[in-house]
Amino acid sequence: MPNRITILPTASGHSLVVGLEAAINLTDDDLLQLSRRIPAYFRECLASKHRTGQRGKSPIAPIPVTTVQIDEDLHQMQIRLSIEDLAGGKFDYALSPDDARQTGKRLIAMAARIEAALQSN
Repeated sequence: MPNRITILPTASGHSLVVGLEAAINLTDDDLLQLSRRIPAYFRECLASKHRTGQRGKSPIAPIPVTTVQIDEDLHQMQIRLSIEDLAGGKFDYALSPDDARQTGKRLIAMAARIEAALQSN
């Protein structure tokens, strides 16, 4: 199935093309804002269609991660976390040292919880 939605370069920026029906001109800033907001819109869409009934739990449509890279920024003030997924999405995040430590601790704790659940099944 061919992509129905594409983004093409134009002389003034980019054009978001939806099938043969519509095209919307976007600046670089528009494209950046959309790239950051679309995952949240998608989560809201899923949540409105699939109620879990469990507080703090929400439905997800996970895309497997293929690459995780960790590096420092140019000024050595933040940690850059880059995540690439199977669908070709690549997302970069800036973490403070404290946020990076807390995220690492939570990932380790969650991995242990998931492993324990898998072993008990």
